[in-house]
Amino acid sequence: MKSLSERAYQGIIGALLLLMAVLVGVLFFSRDSASAPAESLTPGASSAVSPSDSPAPSTPEPSAPAAEPIDYQLLFPELYCDVPPAQSLVRAENTVYLTFDGAPGGNTQAALDALDAAGVKATFFVHGCDTPEEEAALREIAERGHALGLSSYSQSYQAIYQSVESYLADFQRQAEQVRELTGESPAIFRFPGGSVNAYDSGIYRELIAEMLRRGYVFFDWDSSGADSRVEDAAAEAIRESVADSVEGKSRSILRLNIGPGKEAVIEALPSILGDLETAGYALETLDNGVLPVVFSYNSAP
Repeated sequence: MKSLSERAYQGIIGALLLLMAVLVGVLFFSRDSASAPAESLTPGASSAVSPSDSPAPSTPEPSAPAAEPIDYQLLFPELYCDVPPAQSLVRAENTVYLTFDGAPGGNTQAALDALDAAGVKATFFVHGCDTPEEEAALREIAERGHALGLSSYSQSYQAIYQSVESYLADFQRQAEQVRELTGESPAIFRFPGGSVNAYDSGIYRELIAEMLRRGYVFFDWDSSGADSRVEDAAAEAIRESVADSVEGKSRSILRLNIGPGKEAVIEALPSILGDLETAGYALETLDNGVLPVVFSYNSAP
């Protein structure tokens, strides 16, 4: 039989062996836990991550091919406005922008004299010059400090509104002539007959888009004299028509035609200028920083 000391010794050895076994087990479990994927440490999560669970690498969307230019966009590569666009458009209150169509011509000198007498500057949307007298009148408009805008060279609605190409060709001719005669390259223009009229109804969208793309700003009008609609309108009728059309407006773009046969407009002009001043309007010129008036189908004359 074993003595008491032997049994005690064996008990101590057994306890030590059990303790060592526990320590080894703890160390092994800790090592496996540290090397497992992070997902396996989350309750209920699988320790395996399939490729389909991983986010796929982002692939850049293929860029859309550049649109081919329309044929007329390639015409007249020099026909682009070189005046920087305005950062913001001015909408002045209590202001009338007096504009003239039908110049230069036989009535231009008288209109310039009436404007000088009133101390007023206006905007002239000019057409092509076919005579030395018209060339001289165009130069004088610029020399007297009035604003120049382009209209068209021929003013033949049937010809210029046949297509976008025909319009651009006419406009290019006018722009070149104004630059040659005055040294100016206006940034503003007016479509003959307005931007929406009976002649351009099939192409007006393309026309407007192309001219804006080239950097020009166009102006229609919201006030006028009776001269453009009433045959042989008298000066007083024109004056009253202007007063009626600007009444109640905080700002207005006023169109007067001083072309051939419009002598009554010249006769009415001093009274029109006086009426506008009495009504408290400031008279200003247009540039590409002024908020335009633009026709729609409902507002076109």
